[in-house]
Amino acid sequence: MDQELATLSIARTPDRARPLVAKLSGTTDIRASWNRLSIDDRKTVVNALMTVTILPVPASVQRRFQKELIRIDWKTPS
Repeated sequence: MDQELATLSIARTPDRARPLVAKLSGTTDIRASWNRLSIDDRKTVVNALMTVTILPVPASVQRRFQKELIRIDWKTPS
């Protein structure tokens, strides 16, 4: 995650997320900084940096959590 945050163009980050992303990318301990954020702030950062897609569960698969059914695509500056 360090590289993705370091290379992110903060200028293209939505206004609400900009200070949060700057705070995270400017720290040496991103995990600790992340843990101090509120749930709402975490959602804001996730929405600014990535698109999270939960894929449909195939009928032949047990209905339990499967990380393979979660797709994360990093947003790129346009």
